[in-house]
Parts: sequence; C-alpha cells; structure tokens
Amino acid sequence: MPVASPGARPGPPRLFYGWIVVAGAFLILFMAYGTQYAFGVFFAALIDEFGWSRASLSGVFSLYAFTASRSGWPARAAASTPSRCRRSPTSW
Repeated sequence: MPVASPGARPGPPRLFYGWIVVAGAFLILFMAYGTQYAFGVFFAALIDEFGWSRASLSGVFSLYAFTASRSGWPARAAASTPSRCRRSPTSW
C-alpha cells in the first residue's frame, strides 16, 4: 500500500455506493410512474391506433391497475404476519 507524503493532499472522496442505488431507484420509478400516469395524454392516440372504443380502452387500463395493485398482496401479507411482528405496548 503506498504511503502518502506528509504534504500531499488527499484525493477527492469516493462516491458512496448508496447514492448510486438511490439514483437507480429514482430513474426506474420516474419512468414507471411517468408511463402509468401519462396514459391520459396518449388516450386519444391509442383509440385512433387500435380502433377501440373509449370504454374498452378504459377497461384495459382498469384491468392493468387492478392487477398491478393486487400483485403485491402476497408479499405484503407475508411481511405482516403476526409471527414476524413484535408486539408493542400500544398494541396490547
């Protein structure tokens, strides 16, 4: 390991790996939620492209939203089982 001379300045600090994870999560969520909430912007273009009615296209999006909201249910249920939760004095 090289030894720094007494008058040398230390180099710039290294980037903490946690910030890279935060930036990656931000970009993924930015694109995912941006796509989901931009559905209304592309609604007319999707109707023209696929030739569907407004009701059928809205039904497809509702089915997507229902499926997406229910797909995380098993993980939430497993995480909140009583055997994994510690009782606090306020829950007695």
